[in-house]
Amino acid sequence: MRNLFALTPMALALCTASAAWADEGEAKEGFIEGSSLQLLTRNYYFNHDRRHASGHDSKEWAQGFIATFQSGYTPGVVGFGVDAYGMLGLKLDGGG
Repeated sequence: MRNLFALTPMALALCTASAAWADEGEAKEGFIEGSSLQLLTRNYYFNHDRRHASGHDSKEWAQGFIATFQSGYTPGVVGFGVDAYGMLGLKLDGGG
């Protein structure tokens, strides 16, 4: 049982080193080539029908955007990258 506990950290270190070597063999993309841009849109409509209460009905309509930019990494020992996020919400209609 004692040998099992001594072998476990050694096996963990070996697996970690193997994963690092496998990563070096892959083709690396540059700062521009590895970049990506994603745009997420959401449309929201809310209608609260107040049939039994006095007053106006509540109606709201909105559009939302979330943009995510992720660059590749610069070549070298330490790779640097840029991440940028942009969010926008628009009120399309808020009529009663």
